Amino acid sequence: MAHLTREEVLKSGEVAPAYRKAFEARPVDIQGKDIFEVRASRAEHLQKLRHLYPIPGPIPEEVTETMIEATARDGHPIPIRLYQPAKGPPEGGSPLVLMYHEGGWSMGDLTDEDLNCRMFARDLGCVCLNVDYRLAPEHPFPTGVHDCWDALTWALSNAPSLNASPTQGLIVGGASAGGNIAAVLALLSRDTQLPPNNRPIPLRPCTPPRNQRPT
Repeated sequence: MAHLTREEVLKSGEVAPAYRKAFEARPVDIQGKDIFEVRASRAEHLQKLRHLYPIPGPIPEEVTETMIEATARDGHPIPIRLYQPAKGPPEGGSPLVLMYHEGGWSMGDLTDEDLNCRMFARDLGCVCLNVDYRLAPEHPFPTGVHDCWDALTWALSNAPSLNASPTQGLIVGGASAGGNIAAVLALLSRDTQLPPNNRPIPLRPCTPPRNQRPT
């Protein structure tokens, strides 16, 4: 299959008339104030299913979880849930994993990747960062991608403080929208020849609100 031309790539971003008509006929307008109801409804539904997960909740005896935050390029604090093996890093050090949640870039939260991060920390000895990037439509593209990239470069800058050893492995991942973001970050890392940055940024405690209406 031949690569697309620049014109073809740009054209692929145009919304098809049939899709636009169907989207505008949706009974719930996720582009306006109702986005908060949609997010809350989604979160409530998924919470009812989590008891079925292999790891339905925190496992403090095996994985330590801490809320920290990084700083985005515009000064915005990026909430991050940090997962570390409770018994310390394995021999050679802990690989560094950053996970980005699903939700169509407009919903979802840290609970979406809790299970994966806990399993990676418990079973593989990884240090995992679960990134709470900003969502559309309040924060239009590419704000969310910028948050995810800034969290990645911040994590590399602060790997020693996180007890992570990126030389043992550096992984970005996620489901659905998060997988798309991970692919974007992989390409950016390749294009910029991303190196670890040795200028540490102090960690700060964070208690981020989720699914709340602005006042």
